[in-house]
Amino acid sequence: MELLLNYGGKSKDKDGNTIKESKYLDEWSNFPKQKKKPLNKLWSGELNLANLRNDVLHAGFRKNPRSAKDILQQTEAIIKELKAIGILWNLHDEIA
Repeated sequence: MELLLNYGGKSKDKDGNTIKESKYLDEWSNFPKQKKKPLNKLWSGELNLANLRNDVLHAGFRKNPRSAKDILQQTEAIIKELKAIGILWNLHDEIA
């Protein structure tokens, strides 16, 4: 998912050559944009799950890490967003 959300499924070197490609790229390409957009927003947009993940896994070792309080608040917002995404993707029977 990280490769799909960060690089559109393909990572390229400085010359534009593909160096890594998600094995799920074809599947991902078939999903409508309205389903993918909230996932992209969650990953690198307003909620920025990517930075939150790094703050938690690397114990805040980046330029502007979040505080523990901010991490908890952000996690609650992410859970709400994930529930909304689950409904959009028709996964609401699986959401507790």
